[in-house]
Formats: sequence, structure tokens, C-alpha cells
Amino acid sequence: MKNSLKKSLFVGMAALGFIAAAGAANAQSASAKTYAKVATNKQLTTDATTRNVTLNGSNALYTKAGTLKGARVVASKTTLKGLVSSKTSSKANFRAYRVATTNRGSVYYKVVSFDGNYRGWVYGGKDTTAFNGGLASVDTFKEGKVSADQTATTWKFATVGTANDGKQVTYKAPAWTQYKVGRQITDSTSLKDATFKITKTGTRTNEGDTWVYVEATDSKNANANGWVLASGLVKADAADPAATKDNSVNVVYLDANGVQVGTKTFVTTSTTAKQNTVANSNFVNVKGESLSKFAQNNVPAGYKFSAFQNTDASFGNTQYVKVVKAATSKVSFSYNTTKGSTAAYTLSSSDFNSGYPKLNADQQANFTSDSTSAFGSDFFTKTVAGLFKGEKDGYYFGQKIANNNGYVYTYAYDATATAALNKDKKPGEAIQLVFTRSENVKASELPSSTTETGNTNYVG
Repeated sequence: MKNSLKKSLFVGMAALGFIAAAGAANAQSASAKTYAKVATNKQLTTDATTRNVTLNGSNALYTKAGTLKGARVVASKTTLKGLVSSKTSSKANFRAYRVATTNRGSVYYKVVSFDGNYRGWVYGGKDTTAFNGGLASVDTFKEGKVSADQTATTWKFATVGTANDGKQVTYKAPAWTQYKVGRQITDSTSLKDATFKITKTGTRTNEGDTWVYVEATDSKNANANGWVLASGLVKADAADPAATKDNSVNVVYLDANGVQVGTKTFVTTSTTAKQNTVANSNFVNVKGESLSKFAQNNVPAGYKFSAFQNTDASFGNTQYVKVVKAATSKVSFSYNTTKGSTAAYTLSSSDFNSGYPKLNADQQANFTSDSTSAFGSDFFTKTVAGLFKGEKDGYYFGQKIANNNGYVYTYAYDATATAALNKDKKPGEAIQLVFTRSENVKASELPSSTTETGNTNYVG
């Protein structure tokens, strides 16, 4: 019996030993998990336009190659699939700019979305000569053949201005079809009567919209040569159809006393318009303007749009528009050395590193308003403050300060002082802007050029 007991104890201890050993082996295996290591990491040097890609969502986007220790998800597979399905070029298009391989033979590409919102590494298969795995090459824009109708006439902007909508300005490449390739011009206001010829055409892969390349017929406007949405142009010789009760709306302008000060006739090119049909935004004229846009663009000289008296004007009837007597204020610049102080000194264009700040036509329009009412303090603390945001951190760069170790003056808009100096000022009266001068920026921070567009016609 003792022998039997000894044998049982021995067998039991052996079994426990085996289980313990197995457990230890498993624990050792778990703690010894290995990660991939980077074998190569190189910058891609081929033509950048050949490295436009789309991420198909089969693999997530990581902060580093996904199999490396510490890799974190930047965008999940679901998020990436959503970007592709959005059919929006700024989101769906990516640029690949680095390639890495791991010691396991996997290839990863570093990519950035065209809008800059996503940047990271995505699995690219096993071959560095092609985009595979979670990404694929994409042709962001497909050129087509210019039609006879497009070349038979000259074209104009349907509407001019500064809108970055593909219609009012031109682009170096169709919008969001190349990484960091933007607008050719940022303001077409001066090109209201300019004519262009179409020399190229094509379609964006994601949106499916048509873009055309235009070249100015007058060489003085050649700086505007570039890509624009075809829908943003109208034929230069196009004329409104004859006005009928089915396609036109009479636009009547009324001053503050309800007295008629002008009239215009809106005529749509639509063949589906009928008398008493509300002239909504789906109906446009030969310039591509809706009724509301047409009414605002044709306010009588000396007046400014105020409001629509009725909002349901229909064909064969009348749209009434309220306008106010308008006047334009000219602006002068001054500076103080203590924020809020109205003790200000003359500030000339040459005091700024890049001259007086430039404003586009829409921005300058803020200085034109109802001449019978004062601007009000909000105009100077909010509206004007929004116009003069500075070149960096709220200030504009000035000239170098003599004997001050390479520092330059800076000028930041002072809303409080400006509002105080211009209290009760009305449109048409001169406005004095105040900027606070400081001396805390080194000359090495001066920009090589300014990104502002527009002009200084508002200064006087």
C-alpha cells in the first residue's frame, strides 16, 4: 500500500510538473512576440504626378508601417472607404512620397491626402515597383477633345469675384487633381469684360464635372490663363432671349421711401419656365445668374442692395428690391504705441514691408453702405477687424528698426482705438484706421513675398 501511495504521489507530481512546464513555455512564447523591422525607407523621386493614388480601404492607415512596434491607426479601413465613396477629389486623392520595406518583405507607402487631413503609412503589397495592397494608382483627371462649339466662339466668366468655387477664378490644374497645385488667379473682378478661348477640356475622375483650359484673347489678361469649370463660362456674344410673360421677371428697385429708382428685366434661358411659375434658383439667364443674383448685380448706380421686398416672384410678374443710397469711405492708416490709445501717428505705405494691405473687391465693398446711417462700433470691431488679420499672428511686418539688433516693427489692427476715432462716422466720410506698433519680431522672420491679392484702391 505504501508503494502504491508513493507511485500515485510520483505520478501526480510529474503531471503537475508537466503542466507547469507547458504553462511556462506558453507564457514565454507569448512574451516573446516579435515585430517587423524596417529594412529600407526611401523618398520617392519619380514624377510626382505619377504618384497620385487612392486608398481602397482594404488596409488601414498607420503612423508607421502597420507591423512595426508602436504603430497606431491614423484612419481605419471604414474611414478610408468613406473617403473613396465621397467622390470628392480633395478627400479621395492621395499623393505617395516615401516607400519602406520590412525585414519580412512587406512594402509600405507614406501618403498624404490632397486636403492634408490624413497622412501616414499604408500597406502596399510586396513589390516596390507598383502600388498594390491598400492603395492603387489613380488618374485624377482625364483630358478629352475640345468640341467644335467650344472653339467656335469666345467665352467670358459668367460671374466674377473671388469665390474659390471653380467658376470665378482660374486654376493651375483642375481643382484638387494635383497635390498642392492651386489657383492661377484669386480675383477675377477686373476680368468682367475679358474674353477667352478654350484650348483644352477634360473631366475630373471623382466628381465627373467638365473643366476647360482658357487663354485670354488679350495678352494683358494672360495671367488668368488656366483651368475653370465649363459651367462657370458663358459665350461672349450670347444674348438674352426675347422677354415674354413665360420667361421674364420685371425687377423694380425701391429706395428707403418706397420710391422707384430703377428697373431691370430678368430673362431665363430655360424652356420649361411658364407664367406664374416661381423664379427660383434653378432658372438662370444667359450669364448663369439666378433672379436673386441678377437683381443684386444690377443695382442702380449710387445705391446698394438692402433686401428683397418679396421672395416668391414668378415669371410674368415683379420682383421688388429695396436699396439704400450708398457712399464709399476712403481709408487712411495710423499707428499708436499703446494698444487702445487714440494718440496716433501717420502710417505710410513704405512703413509696411509689403506696402499697405491689399483687399479684393468684395472686401473693399464693406466701405460702401447706406450714407444716412453711421457705421456703428461693430463695423470697426468686427467687420474691419476681419479685413486686417495680419500676415502672421495678427500683425503685419514693418521695416527694420535702426540700431535694434535686426528687429523689425510690427503693426496689429487696434479695433478699440479705431472705433473710438471714428465714432458716428457715416459712409462717404474718411476713416482713420489705427494699428499698434511693436518691436518684438526679428528681421529673419520677414516673408520673402506676400500672399495677399487685390489692390489698395480703398486708401485715400
